[in-house]
Amino acid sequence: EIKECDWSSDVCSSDLESKINEFLKIIKLELHPDKSKIRRLNQGICFLGFRAFNYHKLLKKNNIKQMEKKLFEFKESFENDKISYDKVYASMEGWIAYVKQANTYNLRKVFTQKFEELFPGQIANVEISRMLKTAEC
Repeated sequence: EIKECDWSSDVCSSDLESKINEFLKIIKLELHPDKSKIRRLNQGICFLGFRAFNYHKLLKKNNIKQMEKKLFEFKESFENDKISYDKVYASMEGWIAYVKQANTYNLRKVFTQKFEELFPGQIANVEISRMLKTAEC
């Protein structure tokens, strides 16, 4: 039985934690005391670079900042012929696939536009292959 809690006190939290620990002992598991916390669902849980909430997932802010930084590093490396456009494109495509797991439609739109601005007129071999396959059908 889980009751409503006054989240301003630790009493309810420790009560819930002890009940959870009792249940986990039955199935021979235990919570790590330093790594587990009881939180409200609206606070979200950080997991694999996302903040998961009740009904949606968001990307953590540091992931967004890292990718922004990486895009400019890619641009510089590409201009200095240290990396091919195909590798840059593959990295961007992989990141977009990763962030699709969250509610990131607008973010993906912004990053795709930034990518197009940083690499105008470039076409990856993968894109050419896709166009040729769709033309054959």
